[in-house]
Amino acid sequence: MYHEGKRVLLLNASEEVIRTITWQRAVSLLFNDKAHAPYNFDHQYTILTGNGYYDLPSAIILEEFVNMPYRHILPTRKNIFTRDAYVCQYTGKKLNRKNATIDHVVPRSRGGEHNWYNVVTCDRDVNSRKGNRTPEEFGLHLRAAPFIPSRQLLVMNEVPEGLRKEWHRWDYQRR
Repeated sequence: MYHEGKRVLLLNASEEVIRTITWQRAVSLLFNDKAHAPYNFDHQYTILTGNGYYDLPSAIILEEFVNMPYRHILPTRKNIFTRDAYVCQYTGKKLNRKNATIDHVVPRSRGGEHNWYNVVTCDRDVNSRKGNRTPEEFGLHLRAAPFIPSRQLLVMNEVPEGLRKEWHRWDYQRR
């Protein structure tokens, strides 16, 4: 199957998820012997290069371990929406960029902070009606407690569902 513009999952030598990369970057890593295909993994793309067609694995592993320093993940709009997979944490409704908003569980006007444990993805209409009330005062309940996501969860939640199925082996959050 021909897939131009597809992403490839880049894994550390320990098979820890690092990020997704372009297929062009993946080809470069493979041809320069800096990465290889995962053992017993047969999901691939057929890409057209200057030298013809090439079967490219949809995930690759670096040959050498890269130390990934811990970086604090900030609760930005993008990261909150990604953590919550664009699902309203009160209603379960699947949202998009137009109708998704950030809700402070304990409103900022009432001392709530902007941190991972106090922000959730919320439907714009629900958030507008909730106002500066707590979920309990408004008659809502969180579907899950807010949490600090791992880098791996953020990477995997940004991936289209079809690729997530291909990459389920490395999707530790969904097991």
